[in-house]
Amino acid sequence: MSNYIVEVKDLIYEYPDFRALHHVNVQIERGTVTALVGPNGAGKTTLMRCIAALTVPLSGTILVDGIDTTESPRDIHKRIGYLSDFYGLYDNLTAYQSLQFMAYAKDIPEEEVESRIQWIVNLLDMKELLQKKCKEMSRGQRQKTAIAQTVIHKPKFVLLDEPASGLDPVARNQLSIMIKNLAKEGITFLISSHILTELQDYSDHLLVIDKGRILENKPLLAVAHMHGKRFQFKLASSMEVSEVLEKLSQIPNIDLNSFNYEDGIFYFTHIGEEEEQKQLLIQFVQLQIPISELTEAQLNLQSEYLKSLRKD
Repeated sequence: MSNYIVEVKDLIYEYPDFRALHHVNVQIERGTVTALVGPNGAGKTTLMRCIAALTVPLSGTILVDGIDTTESPRDIHKRIGYLSDFYGLYDNLTAYQSLQFMAYAKDIPEEEVESRIQWIVNLLDMKELLQKKCKEMSRGQRQKTAIAQTVIHKPKFVLLDEPASGLDPVARNQLSIMIKNLAKEGITFLISSHILTELQDYSDHLLVIDKGRILENKPLLAVAHMHGKRFQFKLASSMEVSEVLEKLSQIPNIDLNSFNYEDGIFYFTHIGEEEEQKQLLIQFVQLQIPISELTEAQLNLQSEYLKSLRKD
């Protein structure tokens, strides 16, 4: 089995009056949460619809879980979940009825429907919504119900197009918690959004598209290492990078292969236990590293995105 759940090769998509995707090549690793970002009209939704086997490209190949989207779109639909920016719910159905309806629509065996509903209700903390009709729900409650419908069949891969659009801060925080919980279940995500501050809460990969071309596809620095914890620090006075690296090599359980320096900030990963990590500041002082700040590494998705656009 490939390590990639999605493999896009030389993809071209054309509307009647313009080409939306130009020879796109993308790979998405299993078990990741990829942020798909780009300006309006960049091709985000078109790319997602092609991957979801909802739109047929002019040329190129897309494999999802090893299956060709153009040859077996129905098989793709069984394995994925897709929630568009503008989605619909049946206003007169309750959340429970909506989930029940979708469970049957996704061919979940009748004897498993109730347990599957309880699984997603507990995971997304939506017990209070079960008897509430969709037309009576807030925007955030409708979004929660729609996402629950999208994953009721436990898909391997889920695409969310602008899921935070129109949500208030509380609902956005709840959305972040939902995605984190679903990611823990082993679901791979591709999520597009203009709200980069949200995406950085749960994304570990960045995919940047502009004018139908991929500018960047990479793991994000702050969470690029699957084992250990990522730290960053600044110095109060200047010191050669090589000297800093030499001193760090004296601290147990620092992964030197993870060390890097960028824009005045040093980054490294510590693969030891939490109790050892609490001793890092003391060890820095003992080694006479003139440190002014030591924190867990913070991801700035906005900065990474703007860097990608400047490269172009």
